Amino acid sequence: MRKIISIIIAAIMIVSMAAINGPSAFAAESKNSFTLETTSNFFPSVANTYSDLTKFEDENGDVFVSVEYQLKAPDKYLINLQMDELTWDPNVLEFKEAYNKVGKGKSAKLNIFAFAVAQGQGTGVVNTFDDANGGRIVGNYTQIMNPALAYDMDDDDNYTPVTVVKAVFKVLDREATSTTVNCVIHTLSLDDDDNTMPNSKYSVVDSYIIPDEYTSMYTNTTDVTPEGEDIKPVQKYKIGDLNGDKAIDVLDATIIQKAAADKVTITVGRKRNADVNNDGAADVLDAADIQRFSVGKITEFKRKA
Repeated sequence: MRKIISIIIAAIMIVSMAAINGPSAFAAESKNSFTLETTSNFFPSVANTYSDLTKFEDENGDVFVSVEYQLKAPDKYLINLQMDELTWDPNVLEFKEAYNKVGKGKSAKLNIFAFAVAQGQGTGVVNTFDDANGGRIVGNYTQIMNPALAYDMDDDDNYTPVTVVKAVFKVLDREATSTTVNCVIHTLSLDDDDNTMPNSKYSVVDSYIIPDEYTSMYTNTTDVTPEGEDIKPVQKYKIGDLNGDKAIDVLDATIIQKAAADKVTITVGRKRNADVNNDGAADVLDAADIQRFSVGKITEFKRKA
C-alpha cells in the first residue's frame, strides 16, 4: 500500500512540476495571427489583424477574405473608373471567379466592381484573367449615360460609402503571418448627381495625380468571412440556424448568447441569420426568440430571408 501511495504522490509531483515549468502536452496549440493589409495609390492603406483564422472556417475548413475599396463622394455620380491592376500574393491568397460571383446560372455576375452590380449597371469589365493565378487582374467601368451614385444613404439619411472594387480570396497559406492586396486606380471621374448629362467634371484620379480636396472621399476595409457569405444572395443556412445542422434549437440560441458576450465570433452571413427579429442586431433577444421557436411558442420569425 505504501508503495502504491508513493507512486501516486510521485505522479502528482511530476504533473505539478510540468505545469509550473511549461505547458503540458495537452495545452492548446497556439495560433498564428494573420494580418491583411490593403494598399492603393488612391485609397488609404488599412491593415487588420486576425488572431485566429480557425474561427472563420466554413464547413469545409476553408477561410475566405473579402477586400473592399470604398468611395464616399456625396452628391456625385461615378461615371468612369479604370483599374490598372489588383495584385496579391498567389502563394498566400487564391482568386477564382467562383468566389467573386453573385447570382446563379446565366444571371451570375462578377462582383469585382460591386457598385455597378448592386445598381444593376452590369458594366464592370475585368479585361484579363490571364494573370489571376499569378496574382494580377485588371479591369474598367464605363457607363456615361447611366452613371452610378458614388455614395449610399443610411436609414438616418447620412452618407455612407459604396464599394468600388471588391475581391474575395481563399487563404491558401494558413501559416503566413501577413499579406498585402494592392489596387492601382488610373482614372476615377465624378460629376454632380443633378447633371443630366455627366461629363467627367471631377477627375479625381488622372495619371496618378490626386487633388487634395478629394482626400475625404475614400475609405477601404477588409473582412474575413467564409466563402464571401456577405456577397452571396443564396443563404447557406436558414434563418435561426447558426451551426448549420438544419435544426433551430437551443444550440443556436447558445451561439448567439456567446457572440453577444464576445466569447465567440460569428461571420457576417451568419449574423444576418442570427437576427431573427429583424431589428438589425444579433443579440439575446434573438436568442430568446429562437428558444421560443424551438419549443413551439412561436411558429415563425420576423425575418423571413
